Amino acid sequence: MTALLLDVRDLRVSFPMANGMTEAVRGVSFSVAPGEAIGIVGESGSGKSVSALAVMRLVAQPGRITGGEILFAGRDLAAFDEKAMRTVRGRHISMVFQDPLSSLNPAFTIGQQLVDTVRAHRPAATREAARDRAVEVLELVGITEAGRRLSSYPHEFSGGMRQRVMIALAIACEPKLLIADEPTTALDVTIQAQVVTLLWQLREKLGLSVLFISHNLDLVAEICDRVYVMHTGNVVEHGDVEDIFLRPQHSYTRMLQNCIPRIEGVEPWSAAALSSAGEVAP
Repeated sequence: MTALLLDVRDLRVSFPMANGMTEAVRGVSFSVAPGEAIGIVGESGSGKSVSALAVMRLVAQPGRITGGEILFAGRDLAAFDEKAMRTVRGRHISMVFQDPLSSLNPAFTIGQQLVDTVRAHRPAATREAARDRAVEVLELVGITEAGRRLSSYPHEFSGGMRQRVMIALAIACEPKLLIADEPTTALDVTIQAQVVTLLWQLREKLGLSVLFISHNLDLVAEICDRVYVMHTGNVVEHGDVEDIFLRPQHSYTRMLQNCIPRIEGVEPWSAAALSSAGEVAP
């Protein structure tokens, strides 16, 4: 049996409230094998994004991890101090956030941000080598004239292109695990499909493991092998994509499916459904 890359066991994350600590994540367990794509789905407030942030040890203060293990390549990240985590983030685990415009620094060019990211995790890299890597990853995510676009600022890109830049930043140092937290939330349907297709292509090409966080089951089905459904801080159902979509057992899973508009005669998780509003980028 292949050893797990990420194995989260009984994770608990709490935040202080007026009457004491309240658990936002209540004993959640999930795993990701090398090269596997896992989806975590649920509505806003279900605890899915907090679970992802906990893996990165980025839970906003005064929230904190109050229980469980986060085993990455056999090491418990929950026991790491901040200095140790800085050697993991970006280099071994990277994250793509919901809003690329707020994640990118508006005062620096795309090239500066990519070069600085590469050199932060590869101190021995020269600026020229880091620039070459920046061009390489921009080309990987489908940005044309990558060398020229290094001098562009974030506001000069569309929303979909900014999200591609964020993905380029995330893969620049060849992490083993990519966490995508609602990466399509601010995008229209056509661009959502393109971003999901891009993640699927990068997973195949680079051998990435992917943890995809979303409220949209149809998008998750396009890229993921297995799915965990979260509700009020708990995993209420999990299984293979086909089982979750064709044979959902929990009423909450069925409710999530019913929330998504359908196209008559097209299976909801098919590429045709996702690209109905326009062509999906190859």
